[in-house]
Amino acid sequence: MLNKFCLIIGTKKGATSSLYEYIRQHPKVAGGFKKEPNFFGNIKNWKKGLQWYQKQFVEYVAEQHDYGIDATTDYTQDGFINIPKRIKESNINVKFIYVVRDPFKKIESQTHQFLTDRDSIRPITECLDTRIIESAKYYKQVAKYLKFFDKKDFLFVDFERLRTDSKLVMKEINSFLELTDFQYDTSYLHNDKKSAIGQSFKSYRLLREFLRKLNITPLIPQIAKDKVRLGLGKYGGKKISEEDYKLTIEQKLVLKEELLLDAIKLEEEFGFNTRLWEIHKI
Repeated sequence: MLNKFCLIIGTKKGATSSLYEYIRQHPKVAGGFKKEPNFFGNIKNWKKGLQWYQKQFVEYVAEQHDYGIDATTDYTQDGFINIPKRIKESNINVKFIYVVRDPFKKIESQTHQFLTDRDSIRPITECLDTRIIESAKYYKQVAKYLKFFDKKDFLFVDFERLRTDSKLVMKEINSFLELTDFQYDTSYLHNDKKSAIGQSFKSYRLLREFLRKLNITPLIPQIAKDKVRLGLGKYGGKKISEEDYKLTIEQKLVLKEELLLDAIKLEEEFGFNTRLWEIHKI
């Protein structure tokens, strides 16, 4: 059975869907029935046992694959307890990849998603969502894992570098996972803002829920889903105003007080350069 896994543990709105699709192209990596099986975070899934989790990697062939790829971003969200402990207790071989981005941009992007998905109906000028803020404390989230795993088991990937220099980033990931050289197709970036426009369109939401009930959503290629969202957005999808998700200067100053020390700690402990983030410049 599959016993070696690459876990992309975050961050939400960090191009994790793109990275998942890139990594699973490698002939030694098996994708799953879902990008985010959430085995270690969802108590109902956890109770199903490790064999259930292993069976989610429907592409796995013992003679071919070394890794299963899981990109559950809830693994670095507050509200999900005991995740690192459960991973450790599963006695699996695991490598962690954590995509991080400028906290201000991450907060704005995830707020945009919350508004389009109707997970929140209040614009950012009225309320800063604490769930999003806590998930932008990257060191705080990864520190939970350091009680059970070594620093060498983690690779931090810069969101902007993944967007602008994906070929080099994928070489670094290959080296981290000890995979053979491979020419990845990184030309497609999933879930950019344009593809999300149609999500707030009622017809799309109804279609999405219908497909989820049939349990066939994971079988639909991501590029096809994005084209449907974009297409429906042209015919009545709600466009979210920038004022609804863009941080004000005043909000950024408040957030700096809460997030700066975490960014510095991330740099000190993992050598990850955060100095280009706006949080250092404002």
